[in-house]
Amino acid sequence: MAKKKPLAKLSTHELLQRWKAELGKSHDEMVAEKLEEGRRELFERNNRLVILDAMDFCLRNNVPFPHWLTDAFHRAMLEVGLLKRSWTDVFGDPVPKADKRKKQLEALKLRTRLNVPVYLKVREYQLQNKAVDFHQIAAEIPGATESIVKRIYYSGKKNHDVIEAMLRICAHVLREAERKTGRGLKADLVARVKGDYNEAIAEVFALIFSQKIEDF
Repeated sequence: MAKKKPLAKLSTHELLQRWKAELGKSHDEMVAEKLEEGRRELFERNNRLVILDAMDFCLRNNVPFPHWLTDAFHRAMLEVGLLKRSWTDVFGDPVPKADKRKKQLEALKLRTRLNVPVYLKVREYQLQNKAVDFHQIAAEIPGATESIVKRIYYSGKKNHDVIEAMLRICAHVLREAERKTGRGLKADLVARVKGDYNEAIAEVFALIFSQKIEDF
C-alpha cells in the first residue's frame, strides 16, 4: 500500500482534494472509522469507558455491534457476575476523583499549548525528508518531553489537515498584506502578539512565519 505524502508536501490543490474525499465519505465508512477508533482505544489504552460509549453510538445510529464490542461487553458482565466486581471496575469511572481530574485538566492545557508547535516542528523534518527526531523536538519546546511530544503528535493527527490549511491561509494573507504595503510584516506581528498576549503565543507565530508554505 502506497504511503501517504505528508500534508506539508501536498500542493494546496491536493490538500483541498483530500478534504473533498473526507467530506464525501459514506455513512458506513464514517461509522467504521468511529468504531475502529473505539476498538483501538479499548485494546491499546485499556479505556473501558469506550465499551458503553461505542454501544450508545451503535444504538443511536442503528448499527449492529461489532464482534469486539460484543465480546468486551460479555467479558465485563462475567467479571460483574463471577468476580463480583463493581460497574465502575469493569466499565471505568466516568467521573474521576479530584486529583485525577486535575491531572486531566493539566494534560488538556498542555495539549492545547503544544499541539501546533509540535506539528510545525515535525513538519520541518518532513519537508527535509528527514526522520522525525522527537527527542530533539522536545528539547526545543519548553515544558515538553519526548513521550509527551509523541503522544500529542499522534493523538492530534486527525486535526493536522486543519492546522495545515490554516497555515496556508495565514501565509497567503500575510503575503498579500506585504505585497500591498511593500514591506515585511512578520517581525512587527510577532512583536505585537508578544505585547498583546504573551511570549509563548508570539513564539508560535514566529514558528508559523518560519515555515516553508506553498501559496494558493
